[in-house]
Amino acid sequence: MIDSKDIIKTGVKTDWIELGLEYALKSWTYTYNRMGSGNPYSRIEKIILGLMAENAFIDYLKKNNIEYDELGKTMWYQKDLYDVGIGKYRTDVKSNHINFGALRGLKKINEIDLKSIEENDFSWFLDCTALVPLDQISKKTERKEKIYIFPFSEGKTKAKSSESKGAIVHAFWDYDWLKKSDYKDSPQLGRLIFEFNNDNANTEEFKIIIYGTTEPKKFVRETVSIRPGKKTLTSNSFYQVFSLRLLLPDIPFGFGNLKIITATRLIETVCGSFGFKNHREDEELILDYNNWHEVYCYNPNVYLTGYINERDFRVKGKKYPRFSKNIKQYPETKVDNLGIDVKKLSPLSELEDI
Repeated sequence: MIDSKDIIKTGVKTDWIELGLEYALKSWTYTYNRMGSGNPYSRIEKIILGLMAENAFIDYLKKNNIEYDELGKTMWYQKDLYDVGIGKYRTDVKSNHINFGALRGLKKINEIDLKSIEENDFSWFLDCTALVPLDQISKKTERKEKIYIFPFSEGKTKAKSSESKGAIVHAFWDYDWLKKSDYKDSPQLGRLIFEFNNDNANTEEFKIIIYGTTEPKKFVRETVSIRPGKKTLTSNSFYQVFSLRLLLPDIPFGFGNLKIITATRLIETVCGSFGFKNHREDEELILDYNNWHEVYCYNPNVYLTGYINERDFRVKGKKYPRFSKNIKQYPETKVDNLGIDVKKLSPLSELEDI
């Protein structure tokens, strides 16, 4: 069992978030949508947060000279075999992102707990629940034994205007662009034409990164410059288009349409507020739905708790049905889980000996 002193708080490197964002923008359509969310931005955000926590764990292994491998990594369009290999074990990093503000409103955390966490007393986490979705629990013993690692993360995923890193993206929903299911044999999209009309924008030129493929499973990333009233043609001929990322030194306020046209005359119009639409009372930035959306994590931290091997987890774990409200770190769960109290995990320091 662990106590609060076994829990390790680690800062998050900007590179981890950026690498997670880049990976998410090309892979989100190939990631299993366990929550059944129709919102691609939620899926992109979860990929970023998951990789942020995974990198925090790898950083811990490096700092403590614990040998590991990443041989379980696969191509961006495939599911990883495992996250990190340690000795005879393959690890599965199960991260939990905590919204402390929401928990405070539900009285699952109070100001005293928050102050204690800030002062590096992590006792609050001990009564949280380490969760694994039931559909991910192996029904048979694998050749390489598995252990689960449970990091918790925090950080705002929406910014104030003064904080924004410009991680503003557009995701394509239409299967004609994504080439999924019955659409996979539809014609090549070809070179893309960008047209932008906005007389009120406070910028003369900006850049957009396109994430897609030139043929099945052949990823391409292209940056194009956009000028109001001008047409821009891509260098690459695209087979799929997944996402766009807006690159700006400053966010333009104004209204207009960005139109993306394929050689087959498929058209995606990103319209409405080109930039931020309005502000809530706390100045949180809000973007037009299905136009532009910010995906990032501000002031993040990761708390590495402990681990458990899969065999013990199957025996000691308790089933929590979806919509359970008795999980300390969440308002409610979204899927069926197997879980165990965090305090019943083994400390990460023991990984040196496995």
